Amino acid sequence: MMQQMQQSKQSFETHRTPQVSTQLFAQKSANAPEKKFAAGGISATIWANEKEVNGAPVSIKTVSLTRTYKDKDGQWKHSASMRINDIPKAQLVLEKAFEYLTLKDNSSNSAEELI
Repeated sequence: MMQQMQQSKQSFETHRTPQVSTQLFAQKSANAPEKKFAAGGISATIWANEKEVNGAPVSIKTVSLTRTYKDKDGQWKHSASMRINDIPKAQLVLEKAFEYLTLKDNSSNSAEELI
């Protein structure tokens, strides 16, 4: 069973496409991201952290940008450094993350309030 899971994971990771994919985690834990946008090996992950301000709970959102790659030994690695060819994908996933955060935060506003 474990070997099948590893093969499935490897199959998924080796067949990535440059299309933007999204992943929403239904069950949130302390370490689970709220949303993740990916284009190839570049991803923008949105994290929701709870903080108390003046006695009221407040959700603080942060975004992390990551490049995933295989090293010379074939092991998956993660980096915050981008290559020149990664920049367009980084722009795309960051734009999607920004869009998600701003549209979600303004979803309670009417269209007239957004203008």
